[in-house]
Amino acid sequence: MDNPSIGSEQFITLEGEPCETMGRRVRVITRPRVSGVALKRGGKRSGAFTLVSTVDVADASTAIAKEADYKKLQGTLVTLTMDNGQAYSDVAVLSVKAQGLPRHMTMVVGGINGGDWIVRAAWQLLHTKIP
Repeated sequence: MDNPSIGSEQFITLEGEPCETMGRRVRVITRPRVSGVALKRGGKRSGAFTLVSTVDVADASTAIAKEADYKKLQGTLVTLTMDNGQAYSDVAVLSVKAQGLPRHMTMVVGGINGGDWIVRAAWQLLHTKIP
């Protein structure tokens, strides 16, 4: 199985759950002193969701460059692949924010780049594809 990814960026882990895909919204309408409810159908949309990525890199300068690469994906549509293999296409990258400073680890096991620096980032994403 492939590593989880957002666009071309691969990660050791991608924490969180993608929200429901785009679907019709329904609003419940009630009025004081009137029995029952009414439903108003709205447009199709999804909610934004946040995933936290972790990846290993070789050194501190590569870690800083990786964070800059993540920022370049803001405002683009990407394919999101979770660690279970589930893929979602046309996912908008709304924002990317580093989670603290890159950390140097003395013993990294199971990384994908063979590095001992860890970069974590929070990705705010939004499904845009209408099913």
